Parts: sequence; structure tokens; C-alpha cells
Amino acid sequence: NGDELWVAGDAGLIGHSLDGGQNWSMVNKAPSVPLYSIKQLNTNTFYAAGFSGGFIKTTDGGHNWKGGYIVVNGKSPKVTEIFFVNENVGYAARGFNQVCKTTDGGETWFAVIKDSMATNLTFNGISFLDENNGFVVGRSGNSMLKTTDGGTTWSNVVNGAGVDLND
Repeated sequence: NGDELWVAGDAGLIGHSLDGGQNWSMVNKAPSVPLYSIKQLNTNTFYAAGFSGGFIKTTDGGHNWKGGYIVVNGKSPKVTEIFFVNENVGYAARGFNQVCKTTDGGETWFAVIKDSMATNLTFNGISFLDENNGFVVGRSGNSMLKTTDGGTTWSNVVNGAGVDLND
């Protein structure tokens, strides 16, 4: 928003600037894991996620953050990117080619694409046009998938593009 900037980084660090990056303040961090993705839903609500499924959110403009982990079926691989379509519905692109969804603002998560357990495959990016229509991209094994039903089913848009897609 204007000159306001947010960054996410190592050890759960969140930085905030109100003047276009001239001055920064560090926001409390929990859990303390590297964060790979931060998304702003509105003026007050932000979500961030990263290594080992670390997940944090704020609903008061970044003053206080609630932390935890995205655990599905007893596993918590890294989250490479998150995307929230509203305050309740969000998706996470993860390691092992897993995509997770929450319908309660990140309190609980479930797999909409189950993990492959292939350590060399990762979904790198995720984006939704609305609650039903979205895309996930990753390593060249299945470069881009699309859903039109909120993640219940997925189809190949680009199969084996030969390169990794990141976002």
C-alpha cells in the first residue's frame, strides 16, 4: 500500500517499512524458521510460511503474529508459496509436490494434492483467481496444474515443459 513494504526471511524474520524501505522495523517472529512466502490479504491480515511448514499470520496489521506449522498426515514439508483467496480459504504449495488447503484461516490444513514423497519434486508457486480457479507450478515433472473446483480435482495445463516453473 503506497510506501508500505513487508519482507519475510530467515529464522522467521518479518520486516516492515512505512517509508518505501528507508527505515525498517523487525516484527516478532514465531516460529523461527526461514520464511519463503508472505501475502497480504487486506490492510490488517497477512500470512507467511516457509521451512518445515512454518506458518504465521497477523490480523492486526502486523503488530502481533500467531505461529504454528502446516502439518498434514503427520508430515510438515517446506511451504514454498501460500495464497489466500479470503480470510478463511487459503492454499499452500509445498515440497514433495503437495498442495494443502485451509478453510478456517490456517487453523487446520488438508491435502488437495497428496505428497509424492519424491524429494526432487516441489511445487514452487500457487495462485488463485477466485475460490475455485487456481494454478500450481513446479519442477518439470508436472510443470503446471489447474483446478476449477477449489482443489478437489487438478488437470495438467503444461506437462513436462522441460524447465522448472517458479511462480
